[in-house]
Amino acid sequence: MNGILYRNGPGLYHIGEDRFKHLFDGMAVLHQYTIKDGEVSYRNRLVQSQTYKRNKDANRIVVSEFGTLAKPDIHQSIFSR
Repeated sequence: MNGILYRNGPGLYHIGEDRFKHLFDGMAVLHQYTIKDGEVSYRNRLVQSQTYKRNKDANRIVVSEFGTLAKPDIHQSIFSR
């Protein structure tokens, strides 16, 4: 048997000190299993979505998800007044 199997799902459950509170909220990971000549190889990659980039740039959760609310930036709320 030869072929490629792709799977996706949550994989990164924390950004900086913040943790996602629900299984569905983890940043997405793509998995690839390649089967060729009786050998199996595996690769994975985090999906570089806009949400992932915003959270990584801030080093905390700044985009609310299904079960996780983003914490407001204290500096943003103070200076916006």
